[in-house]
Amino acid sequence: MDGQVKNNHLIKNLLRDISNLKRSLQSMIALCEGMIAKCDQIERAQDILTSEIKLTPREDDSDIARVVAVANGHPVYTDAAKNLNKEDFDIILDIPQQRLRARNNPETKSELYECNIKGMRARRRRLLVYMLKHPAVKVGCHNIYKIYKDDKYVSPNTLSQTMYNLRRLLGQNNAEGPYILTKNVWVSHRGREEMDGAGYVMSDKYHYLVILEKFSK
Repeated sequence: MDGQVKNNHLIKNLLRDISNLKRSLQSMIALCEGMIAKCDQIERAQDILTSEIKLTPREDDSDIARVVAVANGHPVYTDAAKNLNKEDFDIILDIPQQRLRARNNPETKSELYECNIKGMRARRRRLLVYMLKHPAVKVGCHNIYKIYKDDKYVSPNTLSQTMYNLRRLLGQNNAEGPYILTKNVWVSHRGREEMDGAGYVMSDKYHYLVILEKFSK
């Protein structure tokens, strides 16, 4: 009988320890999630702050310090812009002139044709500019808020429809290319890699130019 009482006492203590351990783990998980949320807030604030910084040269800099274009994801300064050959690019977005040109068939280097961007919605335009300036970055529901600069939820269906419209604008008839490709998005969640739906990225086979300011050749 004494042995049974002792065993019951040990089991009771063990269950209590397990319960305490569970509460501790739950507290740690909540703390980690709070820290992740805080990091996201800081990252968003940093993105907004960065977007508001004007690209102006310092007083001791000359005009060559200004970024006037982005070619294949890399900044182009005034002094290097004169060496740009627009025929080397498959998509050219000229922001000052509100002009977009693309090749129907970049494989054969077909002529650049004019894309109609009049009346294009602001959010769609911002997304296009971002993707052409950052062709290696995969865009999906996990990071779209950084591009739109707001906290509005964007559903996978809405993003898919937006990409469909951008593809049509660029003369693309399907999801396999040539320009905007569909890729799986993998995110880290509690130490594990999990698939988080579809993402979209510009093909690295082609060349993209975004003109930010008018420059002379």
